[in-house]
Amino acid sequence: MSEEIKTTVTEEEAMKALSEFANSCYNKGAKDVLIGVGIGAAFSALIIFGIETVDLWKDKIKLKREIKAFGKYVDEMES
Repeated sequence: MSEEIKTTVTEEEAMKALSEFANSCYNKGAKDVLIGVGIGAAFSALIIFGIETVDLWKDKIKLKREIKAFGKYVDEMES
């Protein structure tokens, strides 16, 4: 079959074809990298938001305990 199709490709055409192939591979790779970076940034933001939410929740519980303890202290002082 290769004997049936005889084409000659000049060096310029070969370089152009290689250049187009390299550009398409680069564009696909760059697109994949940008998608990966975007997904990684979104997951990082969610994790940071979750950690901050847990810290705020712990601070809220600690504040409630301190308020109860202060209320008991005031009650003991009055009696």
